[in-house]
Amino acid sequence: MDARMADGRLLRWPGNSELAYQLAEQFIVLGKPLGLTTSTIVGGMDMMKQARELVSKPHIIVATPGRLVDLLKSSSHGQWDLSRVKTIVLDEADRLLTPTFAPDLAFLFSHMPEDRQTCLFTATISDQIEALVARPPRRGKERPFVHRVESETLTVANLKQQYLFLPGHARDPYLYYLLTHPPKSIAHLRHERAVDRDRGQEDSRQSGQKRKHRGKQEEEEEERRVMQSKIPSTIIFTQRCTTAHLLHLILTELDIPSVPLHSHLSQPERLLSLARFRAGTVPVLVTTDVGSRGLDIPEVAMVVNFDCPRTGPDYVHRVGRTARAGRGGLAVTIVTERDVDLVKSIEETTSECGRAQCASSLGLGLRY
Repeated sequence: MDARMADGRLLRWPGNSELAYQLAEQFIVLGKPLGLTTSTIVGGMDMMKQARELVSKPHIIVATPGRLVDLLKSSSHGQWDLSRVKTIVLDEADRLLTPTFAPDLAFLFSHMPEDRQTCLFTATISDQIEALVARPPRRGKERPFVHRVESETLTVANLKQQYLFLPGHARDPYLYYLLTHPPKSIAHLRHERAVDRDRGQEDSRQSGQKRKHRGKQEEEEEERRVMQSKIPSTIIFTQRCTTAHLLHLILTELDIPSVPLHSHLSQPERLLSLARFRAGTVPVLVTTDVGSRGLDIPEVAMVVNFDCPRTGPDYVHRVGRTARAGRGGLAVTIVTERDVDLVKSIEETTSECGRAQCASSLGLGLRY
């Protein structure tokens, strides 16, 4: 990037609004010394404010396609357009190049100059990506440049993958036990704030021992704090928004601090949930696949697939939320009697056959 971008724009399309804000933060940090301005355009936020930002002609626009289409259609008297876009970046391209986003992308491309650079980034190769690569270039255009990072597996070596095979009606108690009695292999991966809480609780216990008489309520509160301090930074994935919110409510009733993240929440609520989890204020994030792509939270020690992923790529993106930046991590997939075929498909996709272990090695000590 350089100051010459003032003559054009970099337009970046992420897969979801949470990823958009994460990317925008990096552009702001990198672009500030260069005098570059960045605008974040996502659904669920003030459209008037976003329109004013676009009228000011920012150098970099990080936007979700749907909201950008809405703003472009509502623009009056040509206050702003996409005619000056020089570079387009599609992040999570395998997700964007699906029928869901096709109408919005077609509309946006029709309002952009043909003389532009288009970049696509993806961690998993879909049929749409393969078809795009194989398609003959248009007249006067070069064949797309493709760079692939060759790997025998789609997951990192320091990620430990295990599954827990049990009846569907028994998932809740197993999840509670897993959170409150995490494997020793990830004990060292707890968030720094959890370690600080441990130290504070140890000091309070030592001072409490000096008091001969403590009420029952005080002892129960102390036990609750000790239990919460043992919970590792965990992301729990579900298939539906209702399941995610129900799990959040159940965990709250069980004194396990958690925050929800799903599409039924408003955008400010979603951003607040992410901020609290990223800061270590709460140890558990319960989310749908909206939280599986691109989010970079290095402190995540464990990923739990409460609902088994439906495809191999979905599994790769989910478990990729842990074992980041060289840290270790644990991914536990709960497999019920209805999910056996899904597990076989995931193993074939990820080339991980034989590496996933039954969760008996987790030391859960539970039987059914």
